[in-house]
Amino acid sequence: MRRTTSVAALLAGLVLAAAGCGGSDDEATSTEAWAAGLCTSISTWTTALGEAGTALSDPSSLSVDGFKSTIEGAIDATGTFGDDLRGLGRPDTEAGSTASDELNQLADQLDDQRDELSATIDEDADTISDLLGKLSSITSTLTSMANEVGQTFDNLSNLDGAAELESAFEDAESCQQLGSTR
Repeated sequence: MRRTTSVAALLAGLVLAAAGCGGSDDEATSTEAWAAGLCTSISTWTTALGEAGTALSDPSSLSVDGFKSTIEGAIDATGTFGDDLRGLGRPDTEAGSTASDELNQLADQLDDQRDELSATIDEDADTISDLLGKLSSITSTLTSMANEVGQTFDNLSNLDGAAELESAFEDAESCQQLGSTR
């Protein structure tokens, strides 16, 4: 189950690799506030996935309800993360509209995978054995989520005007905090 735990670590690393890490005492700009909101959302989501990974690292200690509750926690966190991505709106940069579109597309992809996770634990999952048989599928879906987040940040870093976004990530305190957990 180390793959599930590493998914959360991968997500945190993806943000930092795409955005960099630094600091500034200057007043926050709207783009910095956007970056801070994104980093806060990622931090919250990766924490929830890390907790799920920890709980699933020894699935034999979980009951059927405990197993399902753990996955439902990841499902709920993913739904909140998608809502947060959509709620960020458009950063005030040259690349703002495209960046917003990228995050909205990511939110849609995460919604699809959240639904996939939900269906996985709902289908013929009445015993712990049934659920353990689905663990590989669950891990694969979580890994796909991490890959999609990574692809989105690659896309953001390649936008015209990406330097403005990078600067905002460097200056946003929540992005610095995300970096310190790495």
